[in-house]
Amino acid sequence: MSADTDVSATAPDPDPAVQVPLSERLIRMPAVLPLLTFAAILLIWEVGTRLFAVPSYILPAPSRIAGGFDSIGFGRWADMSGRHCAWR
Repeated sequence: MSADTDVSATAPDPDPAVQVPLSERLIRMPAVLPLLTFAAILLIWEVGTRLFAVPSYILPAPSRIAGGFDSIGFGRWADMSGRHCAWR
């Protein structure tokens, strides 16, 4: 009888990471939740502008905004941001 109780007492506990709920894991990693929220907002924005056919002059989709950064070269971005800095 004592052998049965000794075996259960020495059995390893299951991995604690498996038992922790997702909400607690997200709270423990403070950078993950804001990044997921930002990604969700961008996804909803993209889908919403395409689904409801919102004209780009009213609210452009995030993909159109990101594509606009490619239309101007890096040298021009650096030149324009350098001219408007207060410390120069």
